[in-house]
Amino acid sequence: MKKYKLTLIAAAAAFLVAGCDLVSQLGGSSVDINQTVTAENRLDKEVVIPEDTQFKTMAQAEKDKLYAELDKIEKHSEGTKSPISYANVEEITSDAAYTDFILGTQNEVGIIYLGFDECPYCKAFTPKLSHLAKEYGVKVHYYNTRKRSDDASYQSIIGTYNVETVPHAFIVKNGEVVDKINHEHTMNAIEAFVKKVAELNQ
Repeated sequence: MKKYKLTLIAAAAAFLVAGCDLVSQLGGSSVDINQTVTAENRLDKEVVIPEDTQFKTMAQAEKDKLYAELDKIEKHSEGTKSPISYANVEEITSDAAYTDFILGTQNEVGIIYLGFDECPYCKAFTPKLSHLAKEYGVKVHYYNTRKRSDDASYQSIIGTYNVETVPHAFIVKNGEVVDKINHEHTMNAIEAFVKKVAELNQ
């Protein structure tokens, strides 16, 4: 457990190209959804999506233009804004809360989002995911890998989702992962991910 905690602390200072470093030697993670963003011209800036923005009903040309601009933003290194400050994001605060989330996926498909507040890639990914989740009426369950690192089930959870970096979001149904995305995915892919959850829960 100590090894994982130390790795998380080091992650705040050293970031991988693929995301914020989380753990070591737990195996790689593959991309299951198409439409990842190319590495060219990626930006370090705040993602700002006005609350009243409605991507679902927006004219396609306008939506494509806004999505292209948002896709360029890879990370935001300044400041810290917790994901739980966004609409439709609920924090998993304990092992028991995580168990409740997993049990809840027997009745309703859920999204679990692994990240931590200081991660610059998470700070760019969170507002994209949370805004689309709000539009589709989907809740995002946030697992803060830094705050939860002392939990008894932490190592098991990280192993279950097979991640070395954050952010990553997973669709969970009946306790099993059925899809995943991360900050390298386009806005179209993130929307398809959230829409899939909404449709599975109809």
